[in-house]
Amino acid sequence: MKNYLSYSLVIIQFICIINLSKNLLNQNITNFPLFLIICGVTLGIWTLYVMKNSKFHITPEIDSKAKLVTVGPYKHIRHPMYTALIITCFGLLAINPNLTNILFYIILVLVLIIKAFYEELLLKKHFSNYKKYTKKTKRLIPFIF
Repeated sequence: MKNYLSYSLVIIQFICIINLSKNLLNQNITNFPLFLIICGVTLGIWTLYVMKNSKFHITPEIDSKAKLVTVGPYKHIRHPMYTALIITCFGLLAINPNLTNILFYIILVLVLIIKAFYEELLLKKHFSNYKKYTKKTKRLIPFIF
């Protein structure tokens, strides 16, 4: 059974995304936010395509039949789906940058960082070569973090 921490992080993540997305249709979307959203969604689709043969879960737990993916966006960052969400939601924030949305965005980024660290603990236990992989890649931002 998946633990409460994983489910709590996912629930908070979705609450933030939903709140950043609400009223989206009533907004005037300029080029910069649209560019960010397109980049984030493209990275997310690429990530899903590359990991199609692995076992994808929305929670950080690792499936017993999962395979370590190290190609595509995973060649440079260990959590490209989280990066895709950060970029996409920054685009959503840029459409309507009020205090509430800024707060939801900050919470979302913190939750994704916590999920990344937690998931890495699990991945190190599951894959013997994961520690070596972490030395060649960054967590969320290529060449930086």
